[in-house]
Amino acid sequence: MELQKAVILLQLEGQTLTKEVIKQAYNAIAEPVHIEAIDAPTGELVKKHMATLDSLSQAQTTLLESIDEPNTLDSVVEPSPTPSIDIDSIKEAIVSRQSNAQTPIIDIAKKDLQDLTIHSDPDAGQESQANKPTEINNVNNRKNKLIPIFLTTALLGGGTVAYQQGWLTNFVGDLNPVDKELIAEQQMTGTQLLEEIKVLVQRLDKGQRDLSAELEIAESAINPDNMNDLEALRFTVRLTQAYLIESNLLSELAGKTGQAQNILSNQQSKPEENLQALQLLHDANQAYQNIWLQFNASKQLYSVQQDALQAQEKLMQTLETYQLTAPSEIAEAIQLMETANATKQAWQFSHAINYYQEATPAFVALLARIKNLQEAKSKAFTAKTQVHKTVKAYDLTLPETQQANDLMEKASSSSHDGDTESAISTYLQAEQHWKKISDELTKQVNATKEANIALEAKRTLEAKNALEAKLALEAKKALEAKRALETKKALEAKLALEKAEIEKQAQQAKELKQYVGTLVSIKGGDFKMGSYDGEKNERPVHNVRVKSFKMMAHEVTFQQWQTCVNQGACTYLPSDKGWGKGTRPVISVSFNDIIDQYIPWLNKTTGVEFSLPSESQWEYAARAGSTTRYSWGTEVGDNIANCDSCSRLGHQRTVHVKSFDANPWGLYDMHGNVAEWVQDCWSENYNGAWGNDAARLDGNCDQAVLRGGSWNSKATKLRSASREHRPMNNRDTGNGFRLVLK
Repeated sequence: MELQKAVILLQLEGQTLTKEVIKQAYNAIAEPVHIEAIDAPTGELVKKHMATLDSLSQAQTTLLESIDEPNTLDSVVEPSPTPSIDIDSIKEAIVSRQSNAQTPIIDIAKKDLQDLTIHSDPDAGQESQANKPTEINNVNNRKNKLIPIFLTTALLGGGTVAYQQGWLTNFVGDLNPVDKELIAEQQMTGTQLLEEIKVLVQRLDKGQRDLSAELEIAESAINPDNMNDLEALRFTVRLTQAYLIESNLLSELAGKTGQAQNILSNQQSKPEENLQALQLLHDANQAYQNIWLQFNASKQLYSVQQDALQAQEKLMQTLETYQLTAPSEIAEAIQLMETANATKQAWQFSHAINYYQEATPAFVALLARIKNLQEAKSKAFTAKTQVHKTVKAYDLTLPETQQANDLMEKASSSSHDGDTESAISTYLQAEQHWKKISDELTKQVNATKEANIALEAKRTLEAKNALEAKLALEAKKALEAKRALETKKALEAKLALEKAEIEKQAQQAKELKQYVGTLVSIKGGDFKMGSYDGEKNERPVHNVRVKSFKMMAHEVTFQQWQTCVNQGACTYLPSDKGWGKGTRPVISVSFNDIIDQYIPWLNKTTGVEFSLPSESQWEYAARAGSTTRYSWGTEVGDNIANCDSCSRLGHQRTVHVKSFDANPWGLYDMHGNVAEWVQDCWSENYNGAWGNDAARLDGNCDQAVLRGGSWNSKATKLRSASREHRPMNNRDTGNGFRLVLK
């Protein structure tokens, strides 16, 4: 049998078989070598090829005799002008195959197929496609050194030559079971790929038909309500037809698929050709999958593109209306639109969608900034106009306005240069300067009015005295008595009204205190919100301007909540966990409990309007002018607040409000005791945050924000900048709240 292997190996090496070549090969492998993993058929393969094995035995005898009878061998083997071969490489290959005898030949063939298809990814680019023939040639070039690995593939390639030469027919049969196993493997893989391609083609065909049918139905029932849907369908149909039909993409893929199918169905095809066919099918499969992806993406493309175009158009109209220079950031958004359009033209609809979806919020954000700019500009000019009206109306001397005018010019210049953020900030500063000037003028007006009133009173008195001098003393006294009586009555009436008003305000203040306790007046100002020393959701640090407001000095207590329950307005009575109620902060109340029941009841009862603070109002009040972690410093200290690690006493529950010192602005328990609900929906960070004290309602409004940490929080959660969030219906024992007066 060694001679059989020698002849087959020589055939694989591309050698022309002559007597001298066969003798060299036979001598090279005369020592015991076993390659049963190649030619040991099992089971049904043995029965199927039994006749072939018998023929091999006869062929072996004939060849052995032919080696000793040159004329006989020469008559069946064509002479070769270059009979020399690399015997060492044959020995090395057989020995290598012996060492790998435990590895099934089909696994080796699969590994080789993977080597050939490793660069078949359709996204690999032109460079990868250009390198494919080189990769396949490299695999074929390695065949001389890896004959055992490629034996199955090579036998398929050499079988035709062997049968044409006639005398090798029986030897090829010795390896047919392995050949057929590899061929079956290749055909099975090809069948699987063809089935996958068939499914994708059917999907595309059905998708096109369904789309056309949907368009036909929509066009048959046109009405104002479905015009947008109709335009979207027409757009999608035009786009998919251009992509799938006018681009000839499907016909090209069908040609490649047919070419590969013909190769695989040809029983005479070589394994290398089969591998190339599988490569074609793999590439076609990937291409069909991408076509299906883009087909589906095209259905969404219209609405996404329209959103982006409308946002862009609205921004441009606003800029034109107010004759503003486009902000510098608009270039990036326009570049996204251009990239999206170019990607759409390149038939990459899914990528185009991504670019349009990036561009839309960019335009929306710029539009919001432009509106903020116009609002700030309007306020500044309104304040300026008021100053000039006051000067003209009362004939006053205009105070120094250079600084205010310089700010107006600076803001205008920033706006012209596209620096909207700077322009907004500067207009707001100018507004404050004009208001300050207006306050000074108001003082002058009031002083002038008082002087005029005094002068008028003096003149009236002089006239009265002159008149009274002419009258009799009695008449003068009677008149004076009458006037004195009238003045007394008027004064008494005025005093009565003032007293009633004072009593009313006192009663209102008393009632407010009964329901909300002490209200602390907090003067507005600017501060830096957030921290780079904590969680990512506290970033970026940004400037916020807060208007003056009033806030409850402490958190709402069980006693205050109970009043709402007693009056039937609050239906939920939270548990105190056995810790006690009274002046302890109410716990286990959800955001919805507060918004839907407590606040509406309180506003109706008191006649004033309370609300939860915004997140920026809360942090401004908690910091109380500080820039450190806590309002008292950088460390939590000992027994300054109530939390899990704030005290050696270890409260492990809520404590009564005002158990610790107030912060510098008179607010108690802003750090710890209970985490306090605020108005804002949850946002993952401060990107796009307002520069004012309004609540953010543009985030995840299934979740609301909690600030300040609670009795069971670690010290880091008590920092002024720390943020948490819970579902709006969450009733945790660490949750409470306090209110602000709008």
